Amino acid sequence: LPVDTLDAYPCGSDHTPSPMASRVPLEATPILEWPGVQLTAVAVTVEDGHTIAFLGDSQGQLHRVYLGPGSDGHSYSTQNIQQGSAVSKDLTFDGAFEHLYV
Repeated sequence: LPVDTLDAYPCGSDHTPSPMASRVPLEATPILEWPGVQLTAVAVTVEDGHTIAFLGDSQGQLHRVYLGPGSDGHSYSTQNIQQGSAVSKDLTFDGAFEHLYV
C-alpha cells in the first residue's frame, strides 16, 4: 500500500482499500467457528448497548451474532440469503441503522 494510505483512508472510511496489510501479525482466539464455512461479509452495529454482528458466509447464509464482553459471542439467528452463493461483502446499513442491505 502507498505510504499515505492511513492519511488518505482514515479508519472507518467507506472507501478504505481492501485488503489492508500489516507487517505486525495479530494474534487472537476465535469466539465463533463454523467448520467448512468461510465468512465473506461483516457488518456490526450497537443497539441499546449490545454489539450485534451480521456475518455473511460462503454458503449464502447470514448469521446474527451477539458479541458480549470479553470473549462471549453466540449466533442467535441464521437466515438463508441465497443457498450455494456467497453473501456479498457489501453489507450496508441504512442511515438510521434500522435495515441491512445484503
